[in-house]
This record gives sequence, C-alpha cells and structure tokens, in this order.
Amino acid sequence: MDTNVMSAFDVLAETMRDTGYAESTITRYRRLFAGLDRFTDGGGYTGEAGRRFVASFRRDGAPHDYAYRKAKERAVALMEGYLSAGRFDLAPRCAKAPKARPQEERLGASLSSFEADVAERGLAPGVVYNYTDMARLFLLFAEESGATEATSIAAAHVLGFVARMREVRSGTETFYIASFLRPYLRFLCRDDLVGALALTASPRKHLIVEVLSDEDEEAIARACCNRLVGARDAAVTLLALTTGLRAGDIINMRMGDICWRSMAISMIQHKTGNPVKLPLQPAVADAIGEYVLEERPDTGDDHLFLQSRAPYAPLGSSGSVYLITRKAMSVAGVDGGGTRLLRHNAATKMLRAGVSHPIISAVLGHADPDSTSKYMELDSEPMRSCVLPLPEEVRSWL
Repeated sequence: MDTNVMSAFDVLAETMRDTGYAESTITRYRRLFAGLDRFTDGGGYTGEAGRRFVASFRRDGAPHDYAYRKAKERAVALMEGYLSAGRFDLAPRCAKAPKARPQEERLGASLSSFEADVAERGLAPGVVYNYTDMARLFLLFAEESGATEATSIAAAHVLGFVARMREVRSGTETFYIASFLRPYLRFLCRDDLVGALALTASPRKHLIVEVLSDEDEEAIARACCNRLVGARDAAVTLLALTTGLRAGDIINMRMGDICWRSMAISMIQHKTGNPVKLPLQPAVADAIGEYVLEERPDTGDDHLFLQSRAPYAPLGSSGSVYLITRKAMSVAGVDGGGTRLLRHNAATKMLRAGVSHPIISAVLGHADPDSTSKYMELDSEPMRSCVLPLPEEVRSWL
C-alpha cells in the first residue's frame, strides 16, 4: 500500500465527503496531514515520523495547545489505521460512557430543572457545562450522604462536598469550585447553603498584569491606523484596545452588530448572555469599513471577521485573536498580545482616569459589577505607590 501521507489524505478527503463532513473540516485535516508529511523527509509514513509530529513544537519554540496536540494525535491514528486496515475509520476512537446522575427521583428532577433553567439564560456553552456538571457532582455527593431531595440538603453537605472536591481536584482553586456550585444553590433559593459555601471559598488568586505604557498604546494604534498590518488585523486589535472586548465577543461579532448611523456596536455577550452597547471610535470604524469593503471574502457567513484563507470560516478560537493581536503588537515593537492584556489595560486606564465602577462594568460587560474591583487589585502602579521607600542608609547596603 502507498504510504505517502498526502496520497492517503486524498482517500481520506473522499471518505469524509461521502460521510457528510464540511469542507472546512476537510481543510483542517489537509493542514494536519501536510504537517505530518513534513516529518516523513520526502518518503513514506513511518511510526517514527508520527511520533516526531505529535511531539513537535511551534515554529517559535512554544508547545502547541491541548486541542492541537489532540488533533495531531487524531491525524496519526487515522494514518496508522489506514495503513493497517486499508481504509479510514472515522468513528470516534472511544465512546464516552454517560455521566452518572442521581438515582433518587426528586434529586434527578431538581438537576433537570436546573439544567433547563441554565440553558435558557443564553450563557456560553463552557459556562453552562461548568454550572450543570458541578450541580450534578454535588447532588451525587448529597445522595451518597443520605439526601433524598433538594429540601433535605444541609450545610454539612456543602462543606463535605467542597472538601471532597479539594481532594479529587487538587489543582483547582476553591474559588472556582464555589463559583460553579453557587448558581445551583441560588436556584434552590437556599441562603443557608450559599452561606455555608461562603465559609469555604478562598479568594481568587490574581497575578499582577502590567498595563501598556502610553508610548506602547500609541505605537500599536499607529501601526494599525497606518495599515502596517492588514485591515482585519488592525480592526480586531483596535477593537480590543479601545473597548476591552473579550476574544469570544470579537469572534462572534456579526455584520448586523454594527450601526454605522449611530457609530455604535450593539451585541449579546458570548460569555454572559448580557446585551452591551459600545461607541465605535472613528479609527476602528475606518479599519472595519476598509476590511468589509476591500478585504473581507464574499461569503454567506454573517460573522464580521473571517479567516483569510479558504474556506473563509469564522475565526475559530480565542487563540486566533491572540495571534492577530500579537502580530499587530509585534509590528509596533511591543511585546505581548491577546485580549486579556488589552482588556486589563482598558479597564486600568479607565480607573486611572477616574471613570466610575458602574460605567467601567457596563463598558466591559461584567455580569457582576464587583468584577471591576479586581482591576484595582491587579494594578501594579498604585500598589507600588503604597510601598514606603527604604531608608537611605539601608539602600546603601544593597
């Protein structure tokens, strides 16, 4: 059998089309197989080539993220299965067993009601999963501890569950365990259980994130406005710089979210499901307008920002926004990238300008206005001003 990787991909592509896969998915696999082919040194596939491909790093020496590592493993498994069986098996490698649910009927009904309630809120899929899965685990623990219905759940169940989770998820902060469980306890309207949870919650650990200097901000804006990067990348970077939008909101932004008459962006936040309306700065509007009129592919997709290569799908993940902003910042001679830095920078600059917390919370689209307070904790400049200088005689010893 021909062991050439790209010849094998031609067979895979036809199999995927016959099975009903989207062309965008087939294109992603083409890229994976092309990457694998580079490790064959011009020859046929070998197990050693597959192992080197899976263990490879990015061109800048950084490791690939978890999703891409799993994709590489999938490509190698498909290739080896093809060489072994003479065909591509596109079935999942292993079917996941259904997750356990409470056996007590009333506990199960409570979980189902909560799942339905969360699903109606329009939250991001990851948030929905975290809330409902933590509720499922909690109810299983409560059932194991003798509870038969939601009304029989006691504060001791909450304390015991958090202790259990600390053991089985030792790398997870208690803050996150409490954050994911609290929505279910509030759904039950049980203030006593919420209070018990508050006794266990430790403050979230925040690392100090430096903000951009005025010079760096100006350099980034100049690089984008002078189109030292493409119009799409300029628009994405300027949006993140001026509004502090999350990567998920930039990815999910639609053409209709922009009102050119009022020069505003109106959208539903991907993470919280809350509506937010932001002013559209002239420089951002210019970059978006140039991208839409001159660069954006003519497709039926109404996502504002699309990939620059066929099949011109929407930007796939927050990693794509990170790479776009990092490229723009690199062109400007500034280190870093990503909406986390630019979002923190926007919030901190507003705080320093004396903007009130409710306004900052509205601009950033926080579901909880108290979330704005964390930027005060993370801002290193005011924190440094609170540190007393060492006496002159002590400094002379250093």
